[in-house]
Amino acid sequence: MMKLFLGHLAALVPLTDVRGAWLYAEGVKPTEQPGLAKKLLGGLVFWIVCYGWHVMQRRWWLQWHIPGEPGQKVTFQRVRGGEEQVLLNMLAVLLPSIFCFLCYVFAKPLMEWLVNPIFTPKWHLGQLSVTAFMFTMAFTSNLLMTSNWVVWSVCVFTFVSWVFIGRSIWARRPVKGRLEHIGPGLGHADLQLLRPALRPLWPPGDEAFLLRCHAEQWLYVGNCGRANLFRPDVMLVFLTAYVWRMPWFILGTGNYNQCVGWAELSMIFYIPFGYPSLASFGFRLSLGNAWTIGAMLVFTLWPFVNLCLGGKGCGTLTHLVLGDTLPEIWNSSAREISFNRGFETCSLKAYHEGGETLLVASTTVAAWVHIMSNYSFLFGFGYGLWQKVKTKHQVVEMTLDSATDQAEETRSHNFNEG
Repeated sequence: MMKLFLGHLAALVPLTDVRGAWLYAEGVKPTEQPGLAKKLLGGLVFWIVCYGWHVMQRRWWLQWHIPGEPGQKVTFQRVRGGEEQVLLNMLAVLLPSIFCFLCYVFAKPLMEWLVNPIFTPKWHLGQLSVTAFMFTMAFTSNLLMTSNWVVWSVCVFTFVSWVFIGRSIWARRPVKGRLEHIGPGLGHADLQLLRPALRPLWPPGDEAFLLRCHAEQWLYVGNCGRANLFRPDVMLVFLTAYVWRMPWFILGTGNYNQCVGWAELSMIFYIPFGYPSLASFGFRLSLGNAWTIGAMLVFTLWPFVNLCLGGKGCGTLTHLVLGDTLPEIWNSSAREISFNRGFETCSLKAYHEGGETLLVASTTVAAWVHIMSNYSFLFGFGYGLWQKVKTKHQVVEMTLDSATDQAEETRSHNFNEG
């Protein structure tokens, strides 16, 4: 009886072969990746440019009286000793910053152990559940747009991460024609990712196939699917839930529609899967083919949206550390403090529940939510796009025997996609 029950259960929640999709998201490198020195230099330029953009945008928003909260100033009596509170403020800035930075450094293992299992689950029921959750969040999060901009932004970034990184699998095998390698990086010497060198203009997609080279023959291993972005239902939800709200989204980057407190602080949960996802897309997956490049350019209005969002993050953290948001943050002799970012009611509630430390920690998280993801989209995509014209892909002419799933290489040459 138990065996019969498990058989019926397995039929309801069948497994999907996601090996190719996971390997695609984790390892494909269409272009040469920048080294550490270039990333650090790019990060410095990113911070300077984004901070300058935010200061300019903020000045324009105030001059033009753009709708939104310019920041309500509230004053509190400091209850802790000055030296103790300054130490807590330092930890409230350093600990979330270190955590966020480490999530970025260890993006690859996080992609393997966290992002892929959540965004491209093995179980069919899991895929349906994740899709339902993301669709629900896409629409309900719009209610938070003017009341808590940071929480709403995290909902946007989470949905976008799933749209760009999650992949949908279907039963399709490569057919006779020209295929090209999508760069190295899988970590398996005998496994290769290949895609059609000349795909039809419609439907859009970035499909690829996982093949194994054995004894000078290509053996079909699995399908890598295509990014969720190219699913019609996902595209419809993306357009209706977010793109039509884009003007208000941009307006919010120049204002302080911030509700500091525990809800904003808890948005740090987004970092372990959001950073690896958008870093992988910005530096690598967005450069997979013309469709993914076009998606980056069109849906993010590249680089405009990322300048606004990156500027908000860099500006928020810079103003906090320099004492513009909380002038007494490093002053141990101050007995009265003032906070001037966000809604007064939220600031009062946050101070009552967590004191000055919560104000600092919450604002730090609000900043980091916007920083590294947009660094990946601005520097990573920009650098990769520049490298794209110099990238050569190996193109192979293949035939596939559907009975044996065996593909035979008949000829190869270098193909310059640029």
